[in-house]
Amino acid sequence: MKVAKVDDYKNVEAVAAVPKANRIEVVICALTWQSVEANYAERTALADAARAAGVKLFVPSEYVIGIGLSTARFFIGIFFSWIPGLSGCPSTGKINVVGTGWTQASWTATEDIGGTYSGEDPNADFNKV
Repeated sequence: MKVAKVDDYKNVEAVAAVPKANRIEVVICALTWQSVEANYAERTALADAARAAGVKLFVPSEYVIGIGLSTARFFIGIFFSWIPGLSGCPSTGKINVVGTGWTQASWTATEDIGGTYSGEDPNADFNKV
Protein backbone atom coordinates (compact mmCIF):
# COMPACT_ATOMS: atom_id res chain seq x y z
CA MET A 1 0.00 0.00 0.00
CA LYS A 2 1.34 3.42 -0.93
CA VAL A 3 0.51 6.52 1.11
CA ALA A 4 0.69 9.96 -0.50
CA LYS A 5 0.62 13.23 1.43
CA VAL A 6 -1.55 16.11 0.30
CA ASP A 7 -1.30 19.38 2.23
CA ASP A 8 -4.70 20.84 1.35
CA TYR A 9 -7.66 18.51 0.77
CA LYS A 10 -9.65 21.42 -0.68
CA ASN A 11 -7.13 21.72 -3.55
CA VAL A 12 -9.03 19.50 -6.00
CA GLU A 13 -6.30 19.57 -8.66
CA ALA A 14 -3.51 18.52 -6.25
CA VAL A 15 -5.62 15.78 -4.67
CA ALA A 16 -6.81 14.46 -8.07
CA ALA A 17 -3.19 14.12 -9.22
CA VAL A 18 -2.48 11.38 -6.65
CA PRO A 19 -5.10 8.78 -7.65
CA LYS A 20 -4.66 9.65 -11.31
CA ALA A 21 -0.88 9.09 -11.20
CA ASN A 22 -1.27 5.81 -9.30
CA ARG A 23 -4.34 4.44 -11.16
CA ILE A 24 -6.36 4.32 -7.93
CA GLU A 25 -9.90 2.96 -8.31
CA VAL A 26 -11.20 3.49 -4.75
CA VAL A 27 -10.83 6.50 -2.45
CA ILE A 28 -11.70 6.07 1.23
CA CYS A 29 -12.36 9.31 3.08
CA ALA A 30 -11.04 9.19 6.65
CA LEU A 31 -10.80 12.89 7.45
CA THR A 32 -10.67 13.95 11.09
CA TRP A 33 -13.49 15.94 12.66
CA GLN A 34 -13.12 19.72 12.73
CA SER A 35 -16.55 21.26 12.26
CA VAL A 36 -19.63 20.58 10.16
CA GLU A 37 -18.67 23.25 7.63
CA ALA A 38 -14.98 22.29 7.40
CA ASN A 39 -15.72 18.58 7.11
CA TYR A 40 -18.36 19.14 4.43
CA ALA A 41 -15.99 21.35 2.41
CA GLU A 42 -13.08 18.89 2.62
CA ARG A 43 -15.24 15.82 1.99
CA THR A 44 -16.90 17.48 -1.03
CA ALA A 45 -13.52 18.57 -2.43
CA LEU A 46 -12.13 15.06 -1.92
CA ALA A 47 -15.13 13.59 -3.78
CA ASP A 48 -14.66 16.14 -6.58
CA ALA A 49 -10.97 15.21 -6.83
CA ALA A 50 -11.81 11.50 -6.91
CA ARG A 51 -14.30 12.08 -9.72
CA ALA A 52 -11.77 14.23 -11.64
CA ALA A 53 -9.16 11.47 -11.30
CA GLY A 54 -11.50 8.82 -12.72
CA VAL A 55 -11.92 6.93 -9.44
CA LYS A 56 -14.67 4.29 -9.61
CA LEU A 57 -15.75 4.12 -5.94
CA PHE A 58 -15.80 6.71 -3.15
CA VAL A 59 -16.21 5.67 0.49
CA PRO A 60 -17.26 8.74 2.49
CA SER A 61 -16.54 9.15 6.19
CA GLU A 62 -20.06 10.51 6.54
CA TYR A 63 -22.96 11.25 4.22
CA VAL A 64 -22.57 12.67 0.72
CA ILE A 65 -25.27 13.77 -1.68
CA GLY A 66 -25.06 13.67 -5.47
CA ILE A 67 -21.30 13.51 -6.01
CA GLY A 68 -21.48 11.71 -9.35
CA LEU A 69 -19.60 8.62 -8.16
CA SER A 70 -20.56 5.21 -6.87
CA THR A 71 -20.32 5.18 -3.08
CA ALA A 72 -20.15 2.54 -0.37
CA ARG A 73 -20.95 2.88 3.31
CA PHE A 74 -19.49 0.69 6.03
CA PHE A 75 -21.30 0.76 9.36
CA ILE A 76 -18.96 -0.16 12.19
CA GLY A 77 -21.23 0.42 15.17
CA ILE A 78 -19.89 1.62 18.51
CA PHE A 79 -16.28 1.05 19.53
CA PHE A 80 -16.11 -1.88 21.94
CA SER A 81 -13.65 -0.04 24.22
CA TRP A 82 -16.27 2.67 24.85
CA ILE A 83 -18.85 0.26 26.29
CA PRO A 84 -17.59 0.22 29.92
CA GLY A 85 -17.70 4.01 30.16
CA LEU A 86 -21.10 4.25 28.53
CA SER A 87 -22.64 1.46 30.58
CA GLY A 88 -22.17 3.23 33.89
CA CYS A 89 -19.95 0.93 35.97
CA PRO A 90 -16.41 0.78 34.55
CA SER A 91 -14.81 0.41 38.01
CA THR A 92 -16.72 -2.79 38.84
CA GLY A 93 -15.86 -4.60 35.62
CA LYS A 94 -19.56 -5.28 35.08
CA ILE A 95 -21.93 -3.88 32.46
CA ASN A 96 -25.51 -2.82 33.13
CA VAL A 97 -27.83 -4.57 30.69
CA VAL A 98 -31.10 -2.75 30.08
CA GLY A 99 -34.14 -4.79 29.05
CA THR A 100 -33.89 -8.49 28.24
CA GLY A 101 -30.28 -8.48 27.04
CA TRP A 102 -31.31 -9.82 23.64
CA THR A 103 -31.13 -6.55 21.68
CA GLN A 104 -28.84 -6.84 18.67
CA ALA A 105 -25.85 -4.51 18.48
CA SER A 106 -22.83 -3.91 16.28
CA TRP A 107 -19.43 -3.33 17.89
CA THR A 108 -15.97 -2.82 16.47
CA ALA A 109 -12.56 -2.88 18.16
CA THR A 110 -10.60 0.32 17.53
CA GLU A 111 -7.62 -1.87 16.61
CA ASP A 112 -9.60 -3.18 13.62
CA ILE A 113 -10.23 0.24 12.08
CA GLY A 114 -8.01 0.84 9.08
CA GLY A 115 -6.97 -2.77 8.64
CA THR A 116 -6.29 -3.95 5.12
CA TYR A 117 -7.96 -6.99 3.66
CA SER A 118 -7.49 -8.32 0.16
CA GLY A 119 -9.55 -10.81 -1.78
CA GLU A 120 -6.48 -11.75 -3.75
CA ASP A 121 -3.13 -13.09 -2.63
CA PRO A 122 -0.62 -10.25 -3.27
CA ASN A 123 2.09 -12.87 -3.90
CA ALA A 124 0.02 -14.89 -6.39
CA ASP A 125 2.03 -13.66 -9.39
CA PHE A 126 5.45 -14.34 -7.85
CA ASN A 127 7.46 -17.37 -8.93
CA LYS A 128 5.35 -18.04 -12.00
CA VAL A 129 7.02 -19.30 -15.13
